[in-house]
Amino acid sequence: MKSLSIQGVDEQLSAVLREQAAAARKSVSQFVLDTLRQHLGLEKPIAAPEQRLTGVVGELAGLLKDRDVDESRGAYAAHLEEKYR
Repeated sequence: MKSLSIQGVDEQLSAVLREQAAAARKSVSQFVLDTLRQHLGLEKPIAAPEQRLTGVVGELAGLLKDRDVDESRGAYAAHLEEKYR
C-alpha cells in the first residue's frame, strides 16, 4: 500500500481530525482515508455505531420525521385513559 504525506495541515484542522477520529473510534489515518473515499464516491458513508439501527427499530427509524407528534399525543393519552379505566 502506498503512503502519502499531507503538508500544511494547520492546528485547527488537525484538532478537528483528531476529535472526529476519536469519536468514530478510528486512527486519524483511517478516519482521513474513510472520509476521502466517501467524499470521492468510492465508498458509501457509514453511520456511526450509535446511528446504526437494525431490525424493527431500523425499519421504523424516521417514520415520524417532520410530523407533529404533540398533536397526536393528547388523543393517544385519552385513548389510553379510556382503555385502562
